[in-house]
Amino acid sequence: MEAKRFLSLDMDEIGAISYAVTPLNSNAEISFLPYLDSRYHQ
Repeated sequence: MEAKRFLSLDMDEIGAISYAVTPLNSNAEISFLPYLDSRYHQ
């Protein structure tokens, strides 16, 4: 798995994550379920 993360230095609210997944032993179907967690964490 490879993950790339982008966070804006100019705008704190802007960010993105990119994932690349390569199965090692077979042809596999991979799915992701994106979601946002808007709860405040300290």
